[in-house]
Amino acid sequence: EKNAEMLAHNVLINTNVLSMAQKNKVSRLVSVLSTCTFPPSDRPCNEKDLQTGMPYEGNAGYGYSKRMLDGQARLIARDTGLRFSTVTPVTMFGPHDDWDPDNGHVISALIRKCVAAKQEKSEFSVWGSGEAVCQFVYCEDVARILVQELERFDGPETMIVAPDRGITIQALARHIAEAVGFEGEIHFDRSKPEGQRVKVVESLCFGNRYPGFSFTPLDEGLRRTIAWFMEHRDAAEPDALVKQ
Repeated sequence: EKNAEMLAHNVLINTNVLSMAQKNKVSRLVSVLSTCTFPPSDRPCNEKDLQTGMPYEGNAGYGYSKRMLDGQARLIARDTGLRFSTVTPVTMFGPHDDWDPDNGHVISALIRKCVAAKQEKSEFSVWGSGEAVCQFVYCEDVARILVQELERFDGPETMIVAPDRGITIQALARHIAEAVGFEGEIHFDRSKPEGQRVKVVESLCFGNRYPGFSFTPLDEGLRRTIAWFMEHRDAAEPDALVKQ
């Protein structure tokens, strides 16, 4: 939904930021892309696939806007010599996320639903079959990488940040239930959409740039994220976020 609007808004943001950075001769700029840029594939996509094929239709507007961000950063770097580049993390999660149960990001929405199910002693309802495969990275890991990227420049081409080969939503829901302490039934609602069936990417360059980088294990990231949500739950409610 609203793919055209998503494309227009994000292109304007990208163009304004990069154009002003170029005009003011910002020497180093790292922009963040999304794996929505990659086309659906029967193999893990890598950096060379960024501008090939068509993005997944459900996120086409956002995906195309990120492709244009990548293109603009590369062109500015080539034309001016400014050190502009991009990083492409898989789906991030952690504190300060969007906690809307229907429109938020996957992990934050599932955490909120699971906490509510535990408190209400009801079933934990998850959209889709649970068979979709996605990749997740803890937000603080990406932050550490971005800080290091600012201090180096290996060219304008993007770098994928992916800690593993992914997890099914079914397995993810069980990890969340265990972390929350939910012991009830987990129901996978096949009448609801589940997005791209398999969304997996891998990097051709991350290992060489950051040998031995230690990613936060999924269960530890979930524990920290759930602890933050429970402490800030009132502020994380959708109505409260709108008021802020």
